[in-house]
Amino acid sequence: MPLSRFLTSFLSPVIRSYNSFSISNISDFIIKLRDSKPNSGCIMGSFDVVSLFLSLPHNLIVENLKEILAQNSTDSIENNRVVTLFQLCLSLNNFKFEDSIYQQICGSPMGSPLSLIADEIVMLKIDKWITTFKHLGIKRWHRYMDDIFCEFEEDKGYLILNTLNSYNPQIKFTMETETEAALPYLDIRILRTEHKFHSTVYYKKGIEPSYLNFNSFGPISHKISIVKTLTKRIIMHCSLPGFKKIEMSNIIRNLQRYGFPASFVMKHTYNGFPIQNRQVYRSNCYLQYSPTNQRLAEVLKKFGIRPIFVGSRSIGQIVRHPITKSLVKTEPSDQQNAVYSLSCQQCTASYVGETGRTVGTRVKEHIRNDCTMLEQRAVIRFLNAEGIQTSQICQRMKKIYGFEVLEHPAYSPDLAPSDYFRFGLLKKELKGK
Repeated sequence: MPLSRFLTSFLSPVIRSYNSFSISNISDFIIKLRDSKPNSGCIMGSFDVVSLFLSLPHNLIVENLKEILAQNSTDSIENNRVVTLFQLCLSLNNFKFEDSIYQQICGSPMGSPLSLIADEIVMLKIDKWITTFKHLGIKRWHRYMDDIFCEFEEDKGYLILNTLNSYNPQIKFTMETETEAALPYLDIRILRTEHKFHSTVYYKKGIEPSYLNFNSFGPISHKISIVKTLTKRIIMHCSLPGFKKIEMSNIIRNLQRYGFPASFVMKHTYNGFPIQNRQVYRSNCYLQYSPTNQRLAEVLKKFGIRPIFVGSRSIGQIVRHPITKSLVKTEPSDQQNAVYSLSCQQCTASYVGETGRTVGTRVKEHIRNDCTMLEQRAVIRFLNAEGIQTSQICQRMKKIYGFEVLEHPAYSPDLAPSDYFRFGLLKKELKGK
């Protein structure tokens, strides 16, 4: 990974200087469209590579890299070293799946910082290669990663698609053309008129927007960020006031479904102006969110400390063993802090107890000190809230120790001492009523 990061930092400036068709982000693309005029007799279309990260041959990546480096530098020795290191990173991409080790012979790992560079190297060559064919009628060509926006003569769409698919048998493209002078591209919808391009926000069909509920247990800054992000997207992507008005009403309606008051949305709407007199922080402080920590965060800001709220432990983290990371511990008898019901089938002992030690230790104490019979079989019941862990532990205990698992309700006031504190609060509220 350090070698991949080094090559990424070294090659990124080279790629940027060689690139003339790529766009840095959707805002850059919108600016380029607004400053241009549609070509008469042309339509819009988009092309996309099928499984880009998994389909690029390594030899093709290396050949294109050599050509780019040769045009950028005359030092052949340094170029050869870079290519050798790049080939090393491409070859060291083994992974494990179902206890078997595999090597990825095409494409690059999606988690590697060098993957974007490898994909950009190939797509750059495709950009320059396809735009040299004048008979294809390409008038405009913009690309973000493997998503290509193209303006071409009306009857040349499938000719361009077939030409792209002939570049390499392992790289396959798909095509989508405009419908009623409109085309979705990335997260915007492009509309073509006779003299100008317009854009608005695009939502995929059949996908309902889902946001953090306003009444959920989370910092208010996260909820403010939701509003600012959604409204900033409208301001940046919508080119006409009418589009902005329609999308803003949609955002308010969708957020109200998740408990956001309309006044809160309007108050924190992104206004397009930079924040004046932004506070400079000396250090950061990471806090798990709680109402108390929310008040503490306001105090920290006064002393130049930036509070950063981090997520609390998930259910998966709670039920997994801190060392083995499995849902159950290595030995079921290692279960601690359990409320149990033990009744020995060979003697008259029967009692309910709670132990902070391991359950196995408590069972051995009974066998050693209390029970007078040689063959010991016990009935044990775990009464904690971690249902998945409890179920698997009980099964393991039954298999190893011969315990019988008793059916019981998940939450019983008779067997859940942790719930007893609620009775005092109830009596306080109901007193005199």
